[in-house]
Amino acid sequence: MPRSQIKQCARCRLTTYCSKECQAKSWKAGHKDSCQPNLLFNTPDGTPVPKPAKYSEDWEEQQADKALSAWLQQWRALFCQFALISLDLPNHPPERLATHCMTLWVQNNIGHEDKLRDYWIKKAEVKAIDELQREHPELKELFPEGPPDPTKVIYVVLLSNHLNQLRRARCLRFNCRSLEAIRNRPKDPLSKDPTKWSEMLAFAVENLTPELVASSFPS
Repeated sequence: MPRSQIKQCARCRLTTYCSKECQAKSWKAGHKDSCQPNLLFNTPDGTPVPKPAKYSEDWEEQQADKALSAWLQQWRALFCQFALISLDLPNHPPERLATHCMTLWVQNNIGHEDKLRDYWIKKAEVKAIDELQREHPELKELFPEGPPDPTKVIYVVLLSNHLNQLRRARCLRFNCRSLEAIRNRPKDPLSKDPTKWSEMLAFAVENLTPELVASSFPS
């Protein structure tokens, strides 16, 4: 689907939809309970904030947030696929979805004009969610409260600057209705080398395009 046709939740600025109808169904199905307002664009109660003056500090922060969102959307299919690959579900207990997630550490990629390369993956690994929250207490509010949804997969993206200071954090969720089939698959060859999937992911983001990846790794 062309990016111009993709809809985005104006409240959290994380969840995307193929249509207004899909968005309305998602809201009623549970997104309204997990949706956290993006405070760069909304007040804590979800009310949109006035647009900041162009080139002001608040405006610059909004532009940076939009740029990261756009990059994540372009690579969304790839990240969702590798979020499942990295968890190696056939070889772990069913509760792994609630205890672990793929975590990507990314940084700005300066000096080019290709929007696909706006960021590069510095590190990718599977982290225990409680360990991730201990290391970054500010992430706790990003994770949904209550019992986990057994059909949703989570992955985390951490954006840091050149001093390795955390600038932004995203906790992204997606539905996967084929989880039971994935769990029952034969052992994934990638699980024999836990670093291989991360190297493949970093290489794809640095050198390939989403279209090429889709043809190389059919779902």
